[in-house]
Amino acid sequence: MYQTKIYDKYYLAPEAEIRGGGNNDRLYLTNKESAENFSKNQEIIGVEQVYAIMENGRLDVTGNGDVERAGVGRGARGVNTIILSRGSQTGVVEGIAGASVVFDFQEGIGDRTAVRLEEARLTNSLKVKNADDLVLETEGYSAIGIFEGDMQRLSITGGGEVKMELAADSAVTLIEADAAFDIDTSAITPRDLTVRGGRGDDRLAVKFADLDGGDHINLGGGLNTLAITDLDVDFRLAENMAKLEGLKGITCLEADGVKLVVNQGGNYPLMQDYRHFAVSNGGGLEIEEAAGGISVHFRLGGGDALVNMADSEARLNILMEGTNGPAELETNSSVLTIDSASMANEGGHNALNLYAPGAEITLTGTCGLTLVLDNQGAENGFIIDAFDFQGFLEVTASDGVDEFGLFQNPDVDEARFIAAINDFMSGIDTLFGGMAGSAENFLEGGCYQDFDAFVAAANEQFAADDHLVYYAAHIGGDLYIAQDVGDGGTDAVIKLSGVQHISYADIV
Repeated sequence: MYQTKIYDKYYLAPEAEIRGGGNNDRLYLTNKESAENFSKNQEIIGVEQVYAIMENGRLDVTGNGDVERAGVGRGARGVNTIILSRGSQTGVVEGIAGASVVFDFQEGIGDRTAVRLEEARLTNSLKVKNADDLVLETEGYSAIGIFEGDMQRLSITGGGEVKMELAADSAVTLIEADAAFDIDTSAITPRDLTVRGGRGDDRLAVKFADLDGGDHINLGGGLNTLAITDLDVDFRLAENMAKLEGLKGITCLEADGVKLVVNQGGNYPLMQDYRHFAVSNGGGLEIEEAAGGISVHFRLGGGDALVNMADSEARLNILMEGTNGPAELETNSSVLTIDSASMANEGGHNALNLYAPGAEITLTGTCGLTLVLDNQGAENGFIIDAFDFQGFLEVTASDGVDEFGLFQNPDVDEARFIAAINDFMSGIDTLFGGMAGSAENFLEGGCYQDFDAFVAAANEQFAADDHLVYYAAHIGGDLYIAQDVGDGGTDAVIKLSGVQHISYADIV
């Protein structure tokens, strides 16, 4: 495939000659003047793909029968319109491509209308005109804002994933997908919806008030979410449970800005089938008699959850999926796993305030986590196992006796700042995971101006003393501890905020 770009300071003239080869040749038009001139040009031959990187422009490819794919390219801005022939030409959105794109399909040699999404990002909307049925072809993750169109049938294919909101005046009544999707139908007028998912992890956001027997929803395989957006729902009530009975392929219930109440006890057998629950956008979740091993997901916008386990010694799984704000969990579980990872392709930091009468917590994941511990006045504190956690951890200790498993044997080439602990109490709380502290392997130094100066000093100490494992010193009012696992240099660093002094006995 050959690629040609018409750069900003150059313009495609109406009489310009371009000859493609025998491959899928691509032409990039990087200003709206070139895009407008394309439709006037009769000398562009053998070019199968045309991408316009323009601002508030218009590209018409209906007069060129060689073009198979046309749309906006990465870096487009504003609102752009693409005019294509139905049946023979496919629209495309590539990468971050401005606020909105309008695809206008004109009469052609067939009826098929398709738009290809190549890791597309639109801040406002995607609109498709004159399409009875539409196929969205996905490659990578795409988020296109509001989807507008007068078609009744929407098919989603490919190996990617798409996130969208259906516009209020959308006519869609049938969604079929073999690619993963996240579709919010909350804005549309009430109607009977048929949704058929594939094997991907799908999310369908709905108004619970609009669900009835006329809806046919089967999200297929995968970890599929039904997100409720319009009102608080108590699933202990039979009439609310009945609305879920006809829905298939749903493994997760999500409170999206609303509150859901669930009981998983013996009187509610349907709820026992659900192993995943989620909150987002400040929603609330209350689970009574929760089954061991269930998972609670905190998604974008956070929220709060109250989870009372039927057996307090059973494990509760928490998945932090890019909350970009605080989330709160209160539970009686004494065994928790917290996985901190961004929601697919959304990014975002995670923050969790945890209220529990002490618990053993295993941390996993790669996304940064701010964790505040509250042991609710219990004698016990928390035991944190963060050996498999690869993100940066900022944790605030509880009033109990807390144990922080942070020191380990990291396989890194340079100093890694792995955690900061607030309210650490020397003589009460402890650090563990590496070699126990001793008079021989622990040394407390002076004060340093910045982190780099501290690491340089620690490296000198480690190089000079083969027995030294921990070197502690101050930067401002905080105590930093460097660890050497045996290579004569700093491998990991932990900050104890506001701590003036610790003993080697605090490292066990």
